[in-house]
Amino acid sequence: MEWKKDRGYHKQSLAETAIFRYKQLFNPKRTLRDYNTQVGEVLQM
Repeated sequence: MEWKKDRGYHKQSLAETAIFRYKQLFNPKRTLRDYNTQVGEVLQM
């Protein structure tokens, strides 16, 4: 799709994904209750 290249859509998408992952990583409220699972989730990122 040519419009994606013209507007830099891929770079914007990568930036939004990076911000989302950063917020998930440093969110004090983890989504998983088990501590070991939380550690695994953080290490996976």
